[in-house]
Amino acid sequence: MSQISLDEFVLIESVCNKENKRVESIKKELAEFLDSKSALEEELKTQLERYVAENKVEKENMVKSALFTERQRKIWEIDSKLRDLAAQEKTLRSKIEQNEYIPTSEIKGYEVSNLLRLGIIKNIPRPYAYVEKNLIKNNPDSEYLELRDLEITVESEEDDLIVSQLGKLFITACNEKKK
Repeated sequence: MSQISLDEFVLIESVCNKENKRVESIKKELAEFLDSKSALEEELKTQLERYVAENKVEKENMVKSALFTERQRKIWEIDSKLRDLAAQEKTLRSKIEQNEYIPTSEIKGYEVSNLLRLGIIKNIPRPYAYVEKNLIKNNPDSEYLELRDLEITVESEEDDLIVSQLGKLFITACNEKKK
């Protein structure tokens, strides 16, 4: 505790508190979503089965009407909604796992060095890539492109800072000791 300044502690604590509030909010949203998801999924699957059955009967009779096309469009819409439900759940779960970034404008260089040395924060490089030579030979008669002289450079100019697991445990322990 003596190796961290009050400003550093306050900043790390505020980032942790912000992350905890965000995670709690998203967990609540996820719980509500999961409660309503099964009922909505069942309703959509029932509609889907009905439309598929109606189209199957019409296909067997070799008659394709405007209703067939409309039902087919509804089937695609329902399939899309079912996929969106699964994607929404994955999105919420991934938002829970995301780390809160430390605003670099609020932390000085020597504070970053100190907190990195103590293991309270982690440095996450933000890489970018670019092509050195942009000449790609294309032979129209060939099935493949030739990329012999292609050079891709990956660099990291700026880094994002997050609170490490140790830092989170440290802030939790300090908050419990306060109480």
